[in-house]
Amino acid sequence: MKIFEVIFWGSRGNGDAKDTIYLVRSSNFRAAVEDVQRNASPSNHNGEMSPLAHTVYEIGTDASPHANSNPRILRGPYFDFAHNHGWRAWHRKMEGSSDTDEWEEVFDAGA
Repeated sequence: MKIFEVIFWGSRGNGDAKDTIYLVRSSNFRAAVEDVQRNASPSNHNGEMSPLAHTVYEIGTDASPHANSNPRILRGPYFDFAHNHGWRAWHRKMEGSSDTDEWEEVFDAGA
């Protein structure tokens, strides 16, 4: 299983605030996003029931003995400014000024 940070820009509806982040153990980034959408508390997302994550970072691998049978949110939400330290990353595609349901992998030139 992989470890992901699922990131929502801003917190509680304030785009200038620290980001809302969940640490998730999952088989792939899409499943991590879906897990957070199903289980995130609307109170942490300006009352939205199924908010759309903006960015996902793949930060490592969980080698614990029961990881493969237990995908889940490990921590969160926590609030901090998200930074990519050379990890594999995906961003939600934008159409005009709106988020879409499509994702694109982003490559960090400095990694």
